[in-house]
Amino acid sequence: MRPFFFTLLILLSLTASGQDALFLGGLDVSAYPELQLSLRLARDGNVVYPLDPNRLIVRENGRLLAMTLTCPAPMTEHPSLAIGFERSLDDNFPKEMSAARAFLSRMGFVDDGAEASLWSFATTVDREVAMTRDSARLRSALDGLSAATWPLNGTALYETMHRAIEDVNAAGSGTRKAIVFFTDGYDNTSWYDRSWDDVRGRAVIDGIRIYVVLVKNRVEGEDAMRTLTAATGGFMVYESDARAVDSVYRALIEPDPARLWCEATGRSPFCANGEMRELEIGYVLAPGDTLWTATSYQAPYLPNDLLPLAVWCSPAAPLRDDTVQTMAIGVRLDAGLQPPPFSVALPLGGMRVAAMEAGVWPVSGRPVGGDYIFEVDPPATGLTDGYYTIARLVLEGSPAAEPWQPLLIADPTGCLRLESVVRPATARAALDTVLTARRSEALLPLRIAAYDLPEGVQHIDLEIRVDTAHALFDAITPLSSAALPAGWSVRASGLRREGREQLLSLSLGGPRLDQPIALGAALLRVRGDPAYLLPVRLTAAQFNSHADAVCENGLLVIRDSCRNNVVALSGLSPAPPWPQPARESVTLRLSSLQTQMLRIIVTDDLGRTVLVLPPRTIVEGLTDIRIAVSPLESGSYSVHYVTAHEVITQPLLIVR
Repeated sequence: MRPFFFTLLILLSLTASGQDALFLGGLDVSAYPELQLSLRLARDGNVVYPLDPNRLIVRENGRLLAMTLTCPAPMTEHPSLAIGFERSLDDNFPKEMSAARAFLSRMGFVDDGAEASLWSFATTVDREVAMTRDSARLRSALDGLSAATWPLNGTALYETMHRAIEDVNAAGSGTRKAIVFFTDGYDNTSWYDRSWDDVRGRAVIDGIRIYVVLVKNRVEGEDAMRTLTAATGGFMVYESDARAVDSVYRALIEPDPARLWCEATGRSPFCANGEMRELEIGYVLAPGDTLWTATSYQAPYLPNDLLPLAVWCSPAAPLRDDTVQTMAIGVRLDAGLQPPPFSVALPLGGMRVAAMEAGVWPVSGRPVGGDYIFEVDPPATGLTDGYYTIARLVLEGSPAAEPWQPLLIADPTGCLRLESVVRPATARAALDTVLTARRSEALLPLRIAAYDLPEGVQHIDLEIRVDTAHALFDAITPLSSAALPAGWSVRASGLRREGREQLLSLSLGGPRLDQPIALGAALLRVRGDPAYLLPVRLTAAQFNSHADAVCENGLLVIRDSCRNNVVALSGLSPAPPWPQPARESVTLRLSSLQTQMLRIIVTDDLGRTVLVLPPRTIVEGLTDIRIAVSPLESGSYSVHYVTAHEVITQPLLIVR
C-alpha cells in the first residue's frame, strides 16, 4: 500500500473516531544539532491547520527547546483523472450528459494543471481520448457521444473502471489521481468478468480514489457505488443534487488534509555524541488541557563537533636515563570551555608512581594495570582560557622512549574529545659578568635565571662558546661544580673546536628544582693579551628536553688591559628584557662592575620617546628592574640604558 493512501486511511479512521490527537509525521536530524519535526493536529476528527506556535511545547531529555513553527500555505492539487461516461442510460442519458459537461467546464485545466482521459462504455469499452490537458478536445469528444441502443446497451461498468484505474496510474502525472464515473452504478454485461472486488482491490493497491456521480435509475447499483467509493477514499453524489459536480471537483483540487504538515525546527542543546534522546511534543488546547506525543532518536556521533579538551604532559616524553623523575599533566582551556568532571588515564610505560600531588583542582589518582587514572573535578564556572596543572607525579623505574599519551576514559556529558597538545615552556639560562686579569683563571657563574615548567627543572643541556684567541675552557674541569644544587651533577661534557671558537657542551641533571638557582661556574683560562671586554656566548639551552630556552651571554672584563680606556666604560651588561614578547610587564636584569647612576628610556620604532623611568642608582653586581608596559600598544620598541659613559640599546617586542 502506498504511504499516501495509508496516511489517508489513518485520517479517515481518525475522523470516524472523532478523537483529538497530535501526530508526529517525521523527525529529521540530518543537519544536527538542528532538529526538524513534522506535526499535525486533529480535533474531533478534523485536521487543524495552521497550528499556533505559541501553543507548542517541545522538550528534549526534559529540557525545554525553543522551536520555530512553519505551516506552509496549502498548495492546490494538480489532479490526473480518468472520466468514465456510461452510454446505456436510455432516457437518463441527457441528465448524465449535462452533469459531465458541467464537470468538464468546472475543471481548471490551465489554472490547476489538471489532465484527464475520457472513457465511454456500454456493452463494450472505448477510450475516447488519451490523458490530455486539452479541455476543448475533451468537450468535443463528450459532445460526440450518444446513447447505446439495444442490443449493445449492456453496462461493462467494472471492466471500464478497472481499465481507467490502470490508465490513470500509468499515464497520470498529477499530484492526485482519481477516476470520476458518470453512471447508474449497474453492471449487467456478460462479456467481461471484472467484479466489484477487482475494482476495489486495484484502486487500493494503486492509491486511486473513485468518485461516482450517480444518475439514479435503479436501486441495484446505488449501494455498490457508495461502498466502493468510500473504500478508496472517494465518495458518491447524486446527479440531481445541487452543486454535485462542484463537490467532486473541490475534493480533487483542494489540499489533502493528509498532506498538511507544519514544520517545527530548533537546535538541540546537547552534543553530537551518538546517544539516544527522548523528545516530548505537546500542544496546548486550553489551560490544563495539552495533547502530548513522544518519540526517541539517536543523535549522530560527530567527534569533530565535540568539545576539544586539550591535555598536555610536561615534559612531553620521559626524560632519558632518569630512573626517578617528575612529570606534570594538565589541560589547556580554549574558547571559554568549562569542562565537566572527567577522568584521564596515563599509560606509564613501565614506570611506577612513587608520589602524586594535586594541581589547581581537586583530583584523585590510582594505578590500574599499567595506567594511572586521574579523576578530575574542575570548578563549574569561572574558568578562563589558559593552561592548568592537574597533578604532578614522581615516577620511578626505567623510562620508555614513547611520548606520554593520556586517554579520556570518562565524561558524564559525553561531549568531550581529547586532544594532545604541547605545553609551551619558557626558560632563561644566563652567564654572569666577572672581573678578571690576563693570564689568569676565571670562573664565569652559570644560572637558571627564570623558568615556567610545572614539573620543575630536572635536566639541562647547554652549549657555551668562547673565542680561542683570548681564552680557553679548562680541558679537565670545564665546569666548577662547587655551586651545583644538592644532588645535581655534570652527567656529560665535551669540548670541540669550531673555527676560531671553542665549544663546551654540558648535560646537567638532578632532583627537581622549583626556583631559579646557580648552576656552578664555567672555568676559563685567559690568554696573555685579550680585549678589555671578552664575551662568552651561551648559544643553546634546553630544560627537560623542552624547546630552546632564552640564553643570556656572559662577559669577562679584563682589569689591566692596555687596549682600552677603563675609565671610559661603565662595565654595564644588561640581559635581554624578559619575557619576550611582553604583555603586561618586563624585567630588566643588569650586571654592573661599579655603583653608578642609570636612566632607562623606551622609544617606539619611529624613535619617539614613549616611556622614561626616573633616574636610579644601581650598585655593583646584579640588579633587577621591573617595568609595566601595559599602557603601550603592540609593536617593536627599544630600551636604552644611559650611564655617564655610554648608552646601551636592546630591542623589546610587545604583543597584546
